[in-house]
Amino acid sequence: MRAGEVIAGEELARERRQRPDRALIPFDNLARGPGNLGQALGLTLPDNGTEAQLTMREQEPEWVAGPRIGISKNSDAPWRFWIPGDKTVSSPRGYPKKR
Repeated sequence: MRAGEVIAGEELARERRQRPDRALIPFDNLARGPGNLGQALGLTLPDNGTEAQLTMREQEPEWVAGPRIGISKNSDAPWRFWIPGDKTVSSPRGYPKKR
């Protein structure tokens, strides 16, 4: 999992994601991206490799796939998946990648 939407426990997620400048983090950004997701869930490095129980959407959404970002080898492989229009997915959202 690389991003998510907080559906319960927003106050706790906000507490875990508290910024030094105390600025309010927009709701869509609470668990947007792998680092933010980990912070919102309260995960730390010792949690790596452990199991987590998460609540998923009840209805299977439409998924799209695109290339991974931030890597140099096999960057065109469709290993990046997201729900179209979901604001919590980290950027870029377009596929194919424009050059």
